[in-house]
Amino acid sequence: MWIGGVDEAGYGPSLGPLVSSLIAVRVEGTGVDGWQVFGDAVRQPGSRATGDSPRALVGDSKVVYRSGGGVLALTALETSVLAFLEAMDFRPRDLDDFLATVAPGCLWLLADYPWYSDHALPIPVSARADVISACADPIRRRLDECGGTLRVRVSPLLEGEFNRRCAVTANKATALFDVFAGLLADFRAWSTESDGDAFLVVDRHGGRSFYAPLLQSTSPAVFVAIEGERRGRSDYRLFGNGRSLRVSFRERADASSFEVALASLFSKYTRELLMILFNRYWRAQRPGLRPTAGYAEDARRFLSDIAEDLERLGIDRARLVRSR
Repeated sequence: MWIGGVDEAGYGPSLGPLVSSLIAVRVEGTGVDGWQVFGDAVRQPGSRATGDSPRALVGDSKVVYRSGGGVLALTALETSVLAFLEAMDFRPRDLDDFLATVAPGCLWLLADYPWYSDHALPIPVSARADVISACADPIRRRLDECGGTLRVRVSPLLEGEFNRRCAVTANKATALFDVFAGLLADFRAWSTESDGDAFLVVDRHGGRSFYAPLLQSTSPAVFVAIEGERRGRSDYRLFGNGRSLRVSFRERADASSFEVALASLFSKYTRELLMILFNRYWRAQRPGLRPTAGYAEDARRFLSDIAEDLERLGIDRARLVRSR
């Protein structure tokens, strides 16, 4: 059975990318989710650490990571993300290595943005390699014990493309769904590798409650059946090519779904790495500039601080500042 989760980071900010991620776990049996698979190999925020070995935190990324705390605030988030990658036998040496694996095709897009073009960034940024490995060991053991497979796909939507899509749809929720549609295609392709069921949980897109027409638009070969649309949760079944896939959009899905929670960590981590590049570039233009996390109020302060640099460099604001 394939179980997947999708979540995003950076839906609200005025600066920086919107990043969506897909986590997929394949295990034997029906109704088995990531919490059952990984059990005490991980811990949730607020829970007490048990035993002598550290455990990766898996939960809402807004709890695992608090912005504004500098590089050291990234440690817990980075430890968890890199521990799961190491459990998959992947140890990224730098940002290029990381993106080439989890976000294929992203690197060439960065070259079109001055603030991302110099993407030399060693990884880990602040986490300790020995702690990452210690957290990875129990995750790897659980995957081996259940014959499980773990896959990750990250999809950053950079500012210029975000604005282009919003200009076409006049709705950033539709731009977010467009990114999700690509991740849905990946999950459908992965799920055809086994004969079992497939189930995808998605953190609800803003205030949207009805997704059937959007899901139908993702493929003419798919028939979408509505299983339930109610406050806080919308459930569908997609039929096509002799197979079916259940998709559930839920409020606060990162609090209940392991896969969604882990996806939120990958999205947040990827966005924070790109924001390190963003701030590094602008601080090189204006030494002493206070970095930004990109959210509206501080973004206004930041844009005021770099106004002369924008004019001097001839940078189009439509490629830097998100329209919605």
